[in-house]
Amino acid sequence: MTGVGRAGGAGTIVNAMATGRGAAFGLGFLVEARVQPARTWSVHAQGRRLGTPEDRLARAAARLVQARAAPDERWRIDVASDIPPERGLKSSSAVAVAVVRAALDEVGLAWRPASILRAAAQSNLDAGVSVTGAYDDAAACLLGGVCLTDNRRRRLLQRTRLPRGLHALVRIPRQRLPTRAVRSTDFSSIRPFIDEAWRLARRDDIRAAMILNTTAYAPMFGHTPAFTIRALELGAWAAGLSGKGPAEVALATPSVLRRLETAFPEARRVSLRNGGVA
Repeated sequence: MTGVGRAGGAGTIVNAMATGRGAAFGLGFLVEARVQPARTWSVHAQGRRLGTPEDRLARAAARLVQARAAPDERWRIDVASDIPPERGLKSSSAVAVAVVRAALDEVGLAWRPASILRAAAQSNLDAGVSVTGAYDDAAACLLGGVCLTDNRRRRLLQRTRLPRGLHALVRIPRQRLPTRAVRSTDFSSIRPFIDEAWRLARRDDIRAAMILNTTAYAPMFGHTPAFTIRALELGAWAAGLSGKGPAEVALATPSVLRRLETAFPEARRVSLRNGGVA
């Protein structure tokens, strides 16, 4: 038997690194994981064996299920993802969610979403690919829509839907920014601003929350908010830095999106997800 699990990508409203509370929304990327019994543990992507940290993350996610349901088994894990890694588009959280779901499918178990999210967050921490466990990112990757969470307590506090008619335009630079590069960053100076961004998100003022989040975090990570500012000038409903970047996301109606695509021909149109991935 081969277990199969899927997850989507996500974008940031409020980055949880400074305060432990975050907000994210579902994006129409796709990760699919397959888990099957094997003689030895291995992790593959597009037919090649993965190295760290991807290998470490996939194994950590699978073992949280395997230890409870099939402690004597060894698994081969295959991962297919269209999320560019280390750009802030939640590739690690999506892989963790997809692998947990595939492992559950392999052993014939059904966990509630909260249990899947806790396992994904724990595997992110175990593999060292997240500072907070990224419970908010995992929630958006699994459930879609807008997810507000307390990452420290691993609780989903609020889930809503993005307005109908919006689409996403994602600017994905070539350079990467791995978690290890920002792990020691002191965020104390921006914490009051992120607290306010969180309050705005709780009141469903997504636009203001994303702007404030980007204004605070972009300089900390060495980014300029040029795309965000220009997208807003051109009429985007909202725009901002995603995760630690360098990717940025603009949300817009179709007519505005066409203007944005003209201004940023290198950017990629991605659908929004208000629900989970089957």
